[in-house]
Amino acid sequence: MDKLNRIGRVEISFFLCGLMVVCWLFIVPRVLARTYDFDEGLDAVTEGLVSENSGILKNKKVAVFGIIESKSGKKWLISSHIEDGIVDALVNNGCRVIERRRIQDVIKREIKETTDLWFDQDQVAQFGKLVGADIVVTGSYVLWGQGMVKISIRAINVADGQIVAADKVKIFTDRIASLLKSAEDGKHPKEPDVSPGKSVVEPSREESKATLAVNTNVTDAKVLYEGIWTRSENGKIVDVIKLNRVGFEYTATFHNSMDGPAYSTAAGSSNQNILILTSKTARNTKVVIKATVEKNTLRYSSYNEDGSSRFTGEFSRVIPPDQMIFKNVFSGVQAAYVDVRHYQTPQLYLFKDTHYERYDLFASMSIGLNKITKGYPGIAFETIDAAYVDARNSESPQLYLFSGVRYCRYDIRANKMVGVNTIKNGYPGLPFKTIDAAYVDSRNLGKPKLYLFSGSRYARYDILNDRYEGSNDIAKGYPGVTFKFIDAAYVDVSKPEGPQLYLFSGSNYARYDIRTDKIIEINTN
Repeated sequence: MDKLNRIGRVEISFFLCGLMVVCWLFIVPRVLARTYDFDEGLDAVTEGLVSENSGILKNKKVAVFGIIESKSGKKWLISSHIEDGIVDALVNNGCRVIERRRIQDVIKREIKETTDLWFDQDQVAQFGKLVGADIVVTGSYVLWGQGMVKISIRAINVADGQIVAADKVKIFTDRIASLLKSAEDGKHPKEPDVSPGKSVVEPSREESKATLAVNTNVTDAKVLYEGIWTRSENGKIVDVIKLNRVGFEYTATFHNSMDGPAYSTAAGSSNQNILILTSKTARNTKVVIKATVEKNTLRYSSYNEDGSSRFTGEFSRVIPPDQMIFKNVFSGVQAAYVDVRHYQTPQLYLFKDTHYERYDLFASMSIGLNKITKGYPGIAFETIDAAYVDARNSESPQLYLFSGVRYCRYDIRANKMVGVNTIKNGYPGLPFKTIDAAYVDSRNLGKPKLYLFSGSRYARYDILNDRYEGSNDIAKGYPGVTFKFIDAAYVDVSKPEGPQLYLFSGSNYARYDIRTDKIIEINTN
């Protein structure tokens, strides 16, 4: 019996050993297969991300940024190569990807150097909103054993900050060993960074002008394509192009007259000071459109799919933005806010007495008047003293409207009243009983600051932590603004030169650059 038991145990042992060999043959190679050459590895990890949630990424605008070395929390020299490789792989998988150079423009313009952006999903999502993305792809990498780097990437939904997909891969380092060090360490000490937008020595005004002239092709952030463009023959308008921008994506509609219906549409983005759009003809053939802008002239060329020319012409801008701003709107604005959710272009709402006016910021034209109680069903107030939008939740931005000692919260997306409260209860610590004007500064991503004006002073309020942070005199906090009181305020983030704050007082308004803390202009409304 013992002999038989021993034989049985030996047979079981052989069976288990055999099973382990089979597992090694079939399972281990799959694990090892996840170690690739650099380019192949980026293709593999991106395809894994896309295939895991193809439905989520389909037809979404994707931004790729913030991929860092996980232990140091810094960008190594390899970072940009990883991001470029992921962008290429996403495009090859049919994804719509926002150009990385444009993302860098926004990073330089909007993010303070001390902002700890990359480790906070909410902040990454907030930044994604600034560049017009639906999905942000970010991640990290780390040296893994001998001769390998492990790269982990994740896709974050901008709407709610949630991770919707993730994947990782290991790559061999033989071809990229020279790039596996900090970008700071990689700089030669005798060759400081003099890339566009940076300067070792502060240039004089004359030097700045010369530098600008040389670097006009570096970035087209200040080229203003959006607006209405017309082409005339014998003094009569024969072609109209209406260009709109959301984030870095452009859309265009084509008309035979200013008020006529659109006979065609196109979409695309700008690259190296050239606007490139694609459209389709009635026969469903592709048309490529290229346009450049110099001052108020748009030079337009269109091409067939085979590269042959279709049409070339010059268009003139009809209403240059900022030259016609606030014309034909009522003076003495009492409250203002901007809505970027309901229409293709940002809409400015201006309140006075019992009415409000909607104004298209891109077209620089008034859309129409309405009564407050009709346009905001269920609202508790007939007149509005101040307004601002809390857009941290992009799916359901909340509008706050102040009147007297109270305020109400209004859901913009649902178009319904949410509730009413007193300023004293809703904004603890705030020294003001009533509010004259308000705006939100969201440049420091994830930490928006609310500015509330009352009389000759203003207060700063931390929306995220619901906390009063202090107050100051308007004259001290906004140098160059000569108004003693502020009646209304709003921020226009669509400006190519950066977010511009508009402050209204009586029949006048001031345009103020938030980034530089400088007054731009004072004008009569």
